[in-house]
Amino acid sequence: MIEKSITKDFILIFIAILFAAVTSFFSIPIIFNNVGAEAYGYLNFIFLLYFSVTSMDGSRQVVIHMLKNKNEETLGILHSFNILIGIILLTILVLIGIIFDLNLSKFFFLMISICIFIPTSALWGYLEYNDKVNFSNSARNYLLSILYLFMIVISYFTSESMFYIFSIFIFSILLYLLFIYKSLRLGVSILNTDFLNHKIIIKEYINKAIPSYGFYVVVFFIASFDKLFIYNYLSLNDYGEYSSLRDLVVKSYVIFSIFRTVLYPVFIKSGLHNNSFKLLIYSVFSFAILIATVSIILQGVYLPLLYDNPNYIVFTNSLLTIPLVSLGFITIIGLNIDGNFNAQRNHYFFYLVLSVLVVFLYNRDFSIEFFSYVFLFSRFVDLHLLYTYSKKVGISFSWFFKIVLQISLFFLVNLFLDPIFLYPFILIYGYVLLSTIKQIKI
Repeated sequence: MIEKSITKDFILIFIAILFAAVTSFFSIPIIFNNVGAEAYGYLNFIFLLYFSVTSMDGSRQVVIHMLKNKNEETLGILHSFNILIGIILLTILVLIGIIFDLNLSKFFFLMISICIFIPTSALWGYLEYNDKVNFSNSARNYLLSILYLFMIVISYFTSESMFYIFSIFIFSILLYLLFIYKSLRLGVSILNTDFLNHKIIIKEYINKAIPSYGFYVVVFFIASFDKLFIYNYLSLNDYGEYSSLRDLVVKSYVIFSIFRTVLYPVFIKSGLHNNSFKLLIYSVFSFAILIATVSIILQGVYLPLLYDNPNYIVFTNSLLTIPLVSLGFITIIGLNIDGNFNAQRNHYFFYLVLSVLVVFLYNRDFSIEFFSYVFLFSRFVDLHLLYTYSKKVGISFSWFFKIVLQISLFFLVNLFLDPIFLYPFILIYGYVLLSTIKQIKI
């Protein structure tokens, strides 16, 4: 059985993430319909920049690993050092804004929102390591929900981007203040600028953080290269239409992040055993197949309620990424448990290069449908990651091959058969999920 504290964290975080996912899900079509495809395309590019960059929270994982040393000075030094990095980065970005004559008022607030996440991430790591996973993640997701709801209200009055940027700025400040408050309540010192006497801590942090942030830069590009190409080669209207449909599905990825969020600090302390890993894979993968199957079967019912003329190809291809992504979220726990991001970074970079090559070698006119297929192809990196980790820890190839066969069957049915043939997947994977989850022992 799963430990009660982990189950409690999982349930509470699931509620918070589900609330954020629902508000985010409905905010996309509402804002899209209120401001129009072109204006939404511009706003979505701002959202892409903020949320993608702030998801590069390499500091959080590094802090979790370094706290294992139980040095009382560690958090204060790392948090203060991250504040310094944030100030330096903000100064550089503002100078870039001045050089390129950007709208400084919008640019400044957006860059502060991004830079303040650097010290926020350090406190987030501390809270997670000290069993405050529920607080840190629930606080962020409930604030996100409020942010989405506030943006929905704004969209009824204006499409002016400054209002949305300022909303993001307020969200970032509030999240940082909440993490400061909770950390102080735990009795820890969060400020220590005596860097010279703690060179060892800073050196270790830099040595671990640079590869970590390098990894997240690659993650940013593999998660958004298709949107960047559309933004560059197609119209802002196309970008808005594609982003709104694709992001409806990508928002669902947060469901699988619950597993990583709750279990990552646990497995760093206790280790991840092969049997637990395989059971987690089967449970999450079955859940993903169920979500994708039901969503594909019912999309003809709910999608027209959200959009006047939805592009079903883009939406279906996005839904097909869900089972692949679910494998990646669990595999990442195993690959990163020793604090080494190299394998994951190299895999992501390889598939990013392959995807970009596909785009450059394509000799027909670009379309949003084409980029949805390329995006689907890029997510096979998650299957490759699963193979790499399975091989690393000695899990048999036959086990991995069974996963490949199941994904292949699911894709073939979607591509060549009527949706009615998807119904058996609901029964089969519903049974697998229920029978497997009972066996998980953490």
